[in-house]
Order: sequence, then structure tokens, then C-alpha cells
Amino acid sequence: MGARVKAAVATDASQGMMSHQQGVETRSAVERIAAFAAAARPERLTTDIRQLFKRNILDSLGCAIRIAALIEEARLRSAA
Repeated sequence: MGARVKAAVATDASQGMMSHQQGVETRSAVERIAAFAAAARPERLTTDIRQLFKRNILDSLGCAIRIAALIEEARLRSAA
């Protein structure tokens, strides 16, 4: 995670965006990332971070599409 993203997460955490119970994070990494992404506002993000988000979203969608194709391919092979 880049320094700017870490700083943004730390800022959100200090504003109560993340819940802690006795200093231990109670949410999963996916939940923390989702909370950060949901709270992110374009005006608060630098151009570099916006580009990083776009790239990672496209990468995630590509992975999801490929996995769906592999699952379907495996299903068809097992049915044959």
C-alpha cells in the first residue's frame, strides 16, 4: 500500500471510519478496504491514487471474469 493511501486510511481511522475493540481490528481486510473505498471522495484523492483505483478495479473485474469462465469450463468438462 502506498504512503498516500496509508495516510488516507489513517485519516479515516482517526475520524472513526474504522472500529477498534481494545486496539484490535474487528473487521476483515475486505471490509476495511470496502469502507475506505466507500468513504473516498474524488476531491480528497490525488491523481495518482485515482489512477491506482481505476487500475485495481479493472484488474479485479478481469480476474472475476476469468474465474467465471474457468468455473464454467470446469462445469462443462465434468458434465461431458
